[in-house]
Amino acid sequence: MKVGRCPKSQPADPQPATIVALTVGVNVIMIRVAQKSRRTGRSKRKGVDTMRSWKENGMRVLMLVLFAALLVTGCSGPAGSPAADLVIRGGQLLDMTSDEPRLRPIKGLVVSGGKIVRIIAADSSEELPNAPEVIEAGTNIVMPGLIDAHIHFRLGVPEPALHYGVTTVMDTGPCGAPCGDDPNAFIIGHAKTVNAPDADGPTMYYTGNKLDGPDGIEALEIYRLQSLEEIPEKIDELVQLGASGIKVEENLPPEYRRKIMEEANRRGLPVVGHSRDARESISVGMKFIEHMNPIARSVATDLEKAAKEADPSDQMDFSKVEEFIQLMVEEEVYLNPTLLGRYGAMSPWAQEFYEEDQQLLETELFAKVPKEIAARYLDRGRPARDMSPEEKAKREKGYANVQRFIREFSEQGGLLLAATDMGNSRMPGIAIHREMQLFVDAGVASYKALLGATRYPAEMMKKADLIGTLEEGKQADILVLGSNPADDIAASKDLRYVIRKGKIVRAP
Repeated sequence: MKVGRCPKSQPADPQPATIVALTVGVNVIMIRVAQKSRRTGRSKRKGVDTMRSWKENGMRVLMLVLFAALLVTGCSGPAGSPAADLVIRGGQLLDMTSDEPRLRPIKGLVVSGGKIVRIIAADSSEELPNAPEVIEAGTNIVMPGLIDAHIHFRLGVPEPALHYGVTTVMDTGPCGAPCGDDPNAFIIGHAKTVNAPDADGPTMYYTGNKLDGPDGIEALEIYRLQSLEEIPEKIDELVQLGASGIKVEENLPPEYRRKIMEEANRRGLPVVGHSRDARESISVGMKFIEHMNPIARSVATDLEKAAKEADPSDQMDFSKVEEFIQLMVEEEVYLNPTLLGRYGAMSPWAQEFYEEDQQLLETELFAKVPKEIAARYLDRGRPARDMSPEEKAKREKGYANVQRFIREFSEQGGLLLAATDMGNSRMPGIAIHREMQLFVDAGVASYKALLGATRYPAEMMKKADLIGTLEEGKQADILVLGSNPADDIAASKDLRYVIRKGKIVRAP
């Protein structure tokens, strides 16, 4: 990165303040002319003295005006170019607007006021403006910041999340009793801190209290609805608290879930959360399925048996899967499988991830993570051991079935979200890169995995007008990478720069 200066080939252009100063100066002189001219008729000699005096004073005023003009003349770049706070010069743009990988070289990208104001094609004759900060991207990849649309905020989350390129998160259910007596106050307070302009963390949206049915879970962070009539009032209450979505629990009766969907749709809010049976939830309007167990209950060989199990993924009947995937694709349902949280311990990466976590938790980047939460990260990330042969076989078959399902879902155009459950049980920041890696291990194309961490979550959250792709007018959440993650998903960690709302927050 280097400070931009006016190049010799680019003369300084007068700024608006210069023009104003010159105009004022000329007006002052003209007024003096008019005043002196009216007095010249009194006597010839006096008139000569007056004119000489005007010439002398007028020249002094003009010289002062021109000197002031020089002081306020700036380096504005080519005529018609936008004012810039940051310029990324060069680079290969992976804007994530297409359904298939599309990489194109650019002359540069211009940021002003936290927004992308210009993306200039490589073959354009338009010149880049100067800016206080300039990133020389060369042939590096320029892509949108990552979005984790399923987190549970805890202390120590913001800094590592942003460090690993996560520029936006959605908290889908506040911390309960361990974080105080008022879960909503906890998340609102931290959201205000994290969303401050110069905060060292990603932009955070949140749902507030989870909604469950009359027979739902008793917990501080869960509100148990007692009637259909109170649903609109409760949703309005959450909106007034700043909620950007609604989180539901699995014990909602179908009529409650349908009413929540109707009221949320009326207010333009996404609904996320748990389901007992994915088919039932989709039938009442849900556009988001979290975890794979509700999918498994919908396509199991023995539906009655599967309904009684916490995770019947090993019982999937793939003669039912094709029809069900078609239903999800037609209804534009987002699938958030949380592979890392549910099956990471079964993956070939389990030991490597675990050892990396041990090392990371000793670094300054993770210093704000409380000890009890750090212990939970390690416990949840521990490779699967000490299982009976029967349990191991069941889990291995379940993971294989899940991998096959998400591969076929993605191949048929399904909307797969790389959202991680981080904060509660998974390491912040690094988790989204691991989730994408597990997608690719399952057979999902690297670019589709990237869509699940950029455009798809932005669309699901109803924030696609702000984030998720790199386009003019959108928020300047930008990553500059040394290699192309659309070719190799491991390159998503090859971060050179992280930019949040137009501010560089990570640099070499």
